[in-house]
Amino acid sequence: MTLYLSRFLFEKTPRGYGLLQDAHALHAVVRGMGNGGRYLYRVESVRGAPALLVQTPTHPDLTGVPEGTLRLVGVKRLEAAFLRRGVPYRFLLRANLVERGEEGARILPLEEAVGRARRAISGAEVRVLEARRLRPLKVRRPGGEPFSLDVVEIRGVLEVQDLEAFLGVLARGVGRGKAYGLGLLSLAPVR
Repeated sequence: MTLYLSRFLFEKTPRGYGLLQDAHALHAVVRGMGNGGRYLYRVESVRGAPALLVQTPTHPDLTGVPEGTLRLVGVKRLEAAFLRRGVPYRFLLRANLVERGEEGARILPLEEAVGRARRAISGAEVRVLEARRLRPLKVRRPGGEPFSLDVVEIRGVLEVQDLEAFLGVLARGVGRGKAYGLGLLSLAPVR
């Protein structure tokens, strides 16, 4: 399995700031990078500047990125061989706190959301170090009613136990709200 992780900075232009503020438009731009495959992304801050981290199954297609919105900083090719069983990795996950069921939607208590995320990261032993609620993500679809997604950010350490199962989680992402920048599980070596 191969994944590509791309980092972009938002251009300091009206178009760049507009894309940063419009979750639906950003979703459309990132979807175009995925070449029809599963894509995941997250908006984050790099040295105080808004940045975009995008994971795609192929090298990202940048032909649909509107001029003056995003600047590519780098692309890393991630092979399955970069993961080792029993080696600790730091992780970061932003996930949706809302559960949808027959009785409608409900916002999960933080502890329950963390437990669900821990169980969803199959193939790894997960130790959560920090979990916090973030401000809701506001989304406006053209012609539709605005809505918001309640978000939790979870940081911790994990050790891969079942490589195949964990690679599936890494490629699929965790939870709901992936179209709007949630569910990307990013890893870094423990130092």
